[in-house]
Formats: sequence, structure tokens, C-alpha cells
Amino acid sequence: MAIEIERKFLTVAEGWRQDVVQTKVILDGLMMAVGGRKLRVRICDGQATLTFKGRKDGLRREEVELPMEVEQARILLDHHCDGRILSKRRHLVPQGDLI
Repeated sequence: MAIEIERKFLTVAEGWRQDVVQTKVILDGLMMAVGGRKLRVRICDGQATLTFKGRKDGLRREEVELPMEVEQARILLDHHCDGRILSKRRHLVPQGDLI
């Protein structure tokens, strides 16, 4: 089981855009949320996953990602997310040894 560490950054200028090395578009559907736990279906870069996220412990939480067929993920998005679907962009910007 992996541990996710959530890191978000608020920018005050647009200069970071010139350093973007990759932009990913993620289709993300929330299937279930109970007691701080979440079950999501995601499609990104032509691949799909079913993702379980445990309760947060500070900035950390347990996460399990199971690969699945994109066709199956689309069925889950269409029939089991009750409209709780986001399309989001993630910009990868190197910072020192991190990306």
C-alpha cells in the first residue's frame, strides 16, 4: 500500500508556466466518500485506475491504485459517480531534485 503526501502550491505570479515540462489532464469521478475515505475512478494519459484513499493523517493518507480498462472506467464514470466528475490539469514543474 502506498502513502500519499498531499502537496499543493499557491502561486502569486505566472513565471512558473515557462518551466512546465508536462501537463496532464485527469478525468476524476468520485464514486463514494464515507468517513474520510474515498473511492475514485480516474482516466489519465489513456490509462484508467480505481483509487482508494484512506483517512487523512495530517498531510498523509494511505492510497491503493488498481489498474483497469478505460472502457470499464468510462462505465463507472457514466453510471456510478452521480455527476461528481472533475476534469483537472496537473502541471509538472521541476523544483531542485523534485518533479
